[in-house]
Amino acid sequence: MTFFDQVYKKLFTSKSTGLILHEVLKRNSSYMDGYTLWKKSNIPDQMLQNIAESLQLKKGGILKKPNVHQFSSDLNNGFAVTYDSSMDKSHFKFLFDLLAEKVQELGYKISVGDLMVTGKKTYVESKEKYYLKNRISDTTPIDQKYGNVIIELISIDDEPSFIRLMAQAYSDRLYKEPENFDDLAKYLLNTDTKN
Repeated sequence: MTFFDQVYKKLFTSKSTGLILHEVLKRNSSYMDGYTLWKKSNIPDQMLQNIAESLQLKKGGILKKPNVHQFSSDLNNGFAVTYDSSMDKSHFKFLFDLLAEKVQELGYKISVGDLMVTGKKTYVESKEKYYLKNRISDTTPIDQKYGNVIIELISIDDEPSFIRLMAQAYSDRLYKEPENFDDLAKYLLNTDTKN
């Protein structure tokens, strides 16, 4: 039985649980061509605007699509965007890559990019993840910017579920205080009036 056959069997056997696949996240040329065209359209700006509006309204207790969730603590901050059927699946996946690209524009580099497929009792979960770190300088205290940034795209049975972006800061005297996460969110969602 080939490797593909083994993975296929595990993916489509409902009783299969545990790790099925773990590999480096790769994008083929066809995907990248589609992503490049998508970035040149007005769709990314519209998606980011809708997310920013939903996030702002949610703070006031008003729900709007797409559904967003905000996470806030001293050292861990972020937001998640829930996929809904009005979105194109490929556009939602492109959004995941766009967020990683925008974080890199701030001087971050991708430390890890991977795909993990896990069998659960009644479904198969796929998690695409980028783990981004700020480029470290030789000066102390070290400028951690917003901390490490983790962006995940979670899919259930090959259907997009949500994108989660988290900034995890260090609480250590070797590091400067992290910058305000709201500033990062504004930049990522194109609502930063300074840029």
